Amino acid sequence: MKLGFFLLFLFTVPTVSFEIFDLLGKNCSNSNLRQRESQKSLCSRFSQTSNLAFAAFEETNEECKKTFAREKWGCEAKRTEKGSREAAFVDALASGIVGQKVARECAEGRLEICGCGKGVDPTSGSTAGCSDNFRFGIAFSKKFLAPQSKKNAHLMVKLHNQAAGRRLLHANRVKRCKCHGISGSCQTQTCWWVSPTLSEFSAVLKVKYETASKVTLSPRDELIDSETSQPIIMTQLAFFKPSTDFCDLTRGRECKDDAHCEDICCRRGFRIEHELETEQCKCRFVYCCEVQCETCVRIIEKRVCL
Repeated sequence: MKLGFFLLFLFTVPTVSFEIFDLLGKNCSNSNLRQRESQKSLCSRFSQTSNLAFAAFEETNEECKKTFAREKWGCEAKRTEKGSREAAFVDALASGIVGQKVARECAEGRLEICGCGKGVDPTSGSTAGCSDNFRFGIAFSKKFLAPQSKKNAHLMVKLHNQAAGRRLLHANRVKRCKCHGISGSCQTQTCWWVSPTLSEFSAVLKVKYETASKVTLSPRDELIDSETSQPIIMTQLAFFKPSTDFCDLTRGRECKDDAHCEDICCRRGFRIEHELETEQCKCRFVYCCEVQCETCVRIIEKRVCL
């Protein structure tokens, strides 16, 4: 099957809205896709690539939890409300990670339907290497995730945030080069584009989360900033529903220091807990080829929100 036909297929399959957290632990063989025609069609014809998207949802959940581990929300699925700032982050992150995984698999030759992406423009003394296939990865992400195009605030904001995630993935791609020459000299080099790491991409989106814009619909059914009435920037995350304080989620949550505990525990206070941890210590080299260590026990102090 030619790539051009596949891309045409991506843009002609109908789409239905869904939430990322609903599909954790799913794949093409066990996911209920009866009401999600785009995912059902893609799974039927391109199961290998579609299962990459399902795997990306797991990575989205894990990376989100890492990013917000020190904050009240903590990426708690049940408290990620539609239209909220938190949902904006999840939608953008998932969209980008799906694009990233597919783009990388294309470049590494693991998918029959695609190959290397557009390389770095060659300059004097350099050649283009095999770049991540952002064009294909982004197209697949858009089709697999996109909700049905209806004129309501929730779906329009969801579409905007997913698109922002894909744009930010491409905008934050990294140029890698390998030198060639005698004795390590860089007489010529091969350069290619790679996706940012998950932690790098998540950090970019975290800044966008913190500066997200509250939006409303204009009389022309366009998303506009609720304060300035200006069109929303394409790489800005958008929300229309205020977030709660999430204080009820932090009971029993570990905090790091006094300042962090005061914030995340919502001024309820915290208790000190102690745990015993074993580790290897006093290691020494024994002739001829052995390292011997003792086992030491140390006390770990933890702060836990009341």
